[in-house]
Amino acid sequence: MPLLAKMHIVCGLFSIISGLLVLSLPKGTTKHIWIGRVYAGSMLALNLTALALYRLTGSVNFFHLAALVSFITVVAAWWQVWQKPKGWPIAHGLLMLWSYVGLMAATAAEIASRVPGWNFGWSVFISSSLVIAIGAWLIRNYKPQLISRFSSR
Repeated sequence: MPLLAKMHIVCGLFSIISGLLVLSLPKGTTKHIWIGRVYAGSMLALNLTALALYRLTGSVNFFHLAALVSFITVVAAWWQVWQKPKGWPIAHGLLMLWSYVGLMAATAAEIASRVPGWNFGWSVFISSSLVIAIGAWLIRNYKPQLISRFSSR
């Protein structure tokens, strides 16, 4: 396995773990901020490595577009924190939630695409669509609990 692919996997694992931790912590705490930085950094590295991988098709493909959208989403979420425009906590929270949903959709697609006997295109489409649908439902129904748990630090 090429070094770039190994780096991509490690960044993905760091993103999954740190993302889950940061989503479960009270917002605005020092721990949330530091683990959030790990998440953002690992996501940015994950997306950069994804943009550099061409082994699947030999050229730019849908996964490169998804990595670019993910990269922009993470940068936009951090921009909210840096600039603090009106309503920034909600915007930051939603962008980070969607960033994690995208990460999990990509992970599901990666796993499903490797199941022997499954059609590559359909396995990627169905698995990622299912994760996105579940993520959208969770965000819609649990947004207040997920975003507004700010600490009183």
